[in-house]
Amino acid sequence: RRLRDALRAVKEAAGLDSPVYTLRRDGSMTRFVVMTNETPFVGDPYELRPGMAATFERGQPGAEGPYDDAHGTWISAWAPLFDADGAVIAVLQADAEVGGLIAALRTEALQQVVFGLAGIAVAFLLAFVLARGVARPIAAIAEAADRVGTGDFSVRVEVRGDDEVAALGRAINDMARGLDERERLRGMFGRYMASQVVETLLDAGEVRLSGELRPLTVVISDIRGYTALTEALGAEDVVALLNDYFAILVEAVVRREGVVDKFMGDAMLCWFGAPMDQPDHAQRAVDACADIMRALDAWNAERATRGLAPVHTGIGVATGDVVVGNIGSAQRLEYTAIGDAVNLASRLCSKADAGQVLVSGAVRAAVEAPLEPVGAMQVKGVAEPVEVHRLRWAGPS
Repeated sequence: RRLRDALRAVKEAAGLDSPVYTLRRDGSMTRFVVMTNETPFVGDPYELRPGMAATFERGQPGAEGPYDDAHGTWISAWAPLFDADGAVIAVLQADAEVGGLIAALRTEALQQVVFGLAGIAVAFLLAFVLARGVARPIAAIAEAADRVGTGDFSVRVEVRGDDEVAALGRAINDMARGLDERERLRGMFGRYMASQVVETLLDAGEVRLSGELRPLTVVISDIRGYTALTEALGAEDVVALLNDYFAILVEAVVRREGVVDKFMGDAMLCWFGAPMDQPDHAQRAVDACADIMRALDAWNAERATRGLAPVHTGIGVATGDVVVGNIGSAQRLEYTAIGDAVNLASRLCSKADAGQVLVSGAVRAAVEAPLEPVGAMQVKGVAEPVEVHRLRWAGPS
């Protein structure tokens, strides 16, 4: 409103009947930014005339006319608006309807024409005085838009007042804030979650990270005989072995749209059922375990051709209500899960032999899979014996 009032002062001082407005360049056209119209149409496109293009390029005032359109015969003039570095970021334009003046000229009333053109000249002298004040907030918005375009979503525009320029600044801030949050969530979930799941969550805009209780199926795996397997290896070989091993596990989990929570030495914790609802989370988990065992069989066969020892894993699977959310401190937050099902999956993993997948009775009741009973096991931290089943899969058990 402050800027619009300033333009109205220019209009009144020049004695103009037509609106005064500012335009910014947008490719091969311009767009309205601030205008004195009672019903402004900020953002609408406007023709980039050749003379105005020269003003954007060289920073010199210009004028054009007379020319005719549906509303009459006009003379237009414009002056550049500069930012703090002296670059042209917009132009200030005023129009005068000169049909009557031309008619007067034809009747030799030259004095009227001179006065009309003098009014436009006065208007642009005033425009140069106002240019610096108008240009500064526009320059700040342009710079912020450029930084957002290069991926800097932390930028914010200082917003003052409630005019059109301030509204544009607030829009830039809202856009940058939304993009920043989207990138933060993509970074949080993107490494160990299927890309389609990440994009679905981001598009839905309903990811709850503060903590919630929901049914999950938790899977924990651990290499059997890890110490004996790696004690003769150098540090680089151990890292290469673990990277190859975890790549197999992560690929199987992500294929079933699960979430890999963390790696703990040679162990891995993952789950199914959050942050996106998956009513069949238990089935997905069991299917992923079968995929893991088959993939490890193929990998071990390939390792054997190179004279390398096989890598065997044991897996525990449990289902139940678990708290998931951002857990940690302000300095370090981790999207993770805590609850009895996590503890039970860990206990079952510790009891699983090489090549075994042990699942709880709750998992058995929720899936269609080749499972055989192992019997009731006494599990640390659980008062009553736990019903345990073993997954049969196409490979050695």
